[in-house]
Amino acid sequence: MGMRRLVLALGFMATLGVQPAAADEASRQRLATEVIALMDVSETIMQMFDTLSPMIASQAAGEMHLTASEEARLGELLAEEFRTATPDLMASVAQAYAANISEQNLVEIRDFLQSPAGQAMTASQGQVQSELEEAGQNIGMQVASRALGRFAAERQAGGGAGKH
Repeated sequence: MGMRRLVLALGFMATLGVQPAAADEASRQRLATEVIALMDVSETIMQMFDTLSPMIASQAAGEMHLTASEEARLGELLAEEFRTATPDLMASVAQAYAANISEQNLVEIRDFLQSPAGQAMTASQGQVQSELEEAGQNIGMQVASRALGRFAAERQAGGGAGKH
């Protein structure tokens, strides 16, 4: 699971909705909160934060010349702060859904996510995400290899690299 899942879900949901007129905002907010809970968005966000914390700490360690133990501690603090911020982020996600998806569409999305097909889709997201990440990494390595080969060939041919 990752940020890509969240972004795709937000995009998918936004395409389903029409701008709600004057529908009951509290009801839309409640429905949006149900939808994101059914989609396991908080778990995805927490996993994303768990991944980001050591990455941010590592980058900061290089810039701040931290020791390994200081870097580890910074990573722990970042993880704690991200987890503390998760409820606020979840409220913002729910608000975004409520503001951009009609009440009727939120009901239909919720009902789908509660159906056997919706539950199967949600249950499979972890495996699908892993496979997509692996495919993306494989393609990324292939693209990088080809681009580096072309660059090296242009460079060797007389300084053509950097010119197009």
